[in-house]
Amino acid sequence: HAVHRGGSAARETAAEPKTSALAIVAFILSFACGPLGLLLSLIAFARIKGSKGRLRGEWLAVFGVIVSVIFLLLWSLGKQSKSSKPRRAAVTMALPAA
Repeated sequence: HAVHRGGSAARETAAEPKTSALAIVAFILSFACGPLGLLLSLIAFARIKGSKGRLRGEWLAVFGVIVSVIFLLLWSLGKQSKSSKPRRAAVTMALPAA
């Protein structure tokens, strides 16, 4: 059983690590704006690691990086498929009719 003496509960509460607001914002932005979400997630992760236990939310930063990378890959693949279609059509139109 833990014995609580005067004021120790208040000190324990103050010493409890806080969730990084930057990690929360970065995670949300990773869905809306991949590059910004990725950058902020990496910054949040570094700050959490360097906080010596004062900040938590490392998993939010990691998931922010993962979601950002997935969205960037999907965006890139979508952009490549859209940009390759007009080129093929232009080449087809440029060939003489047989």
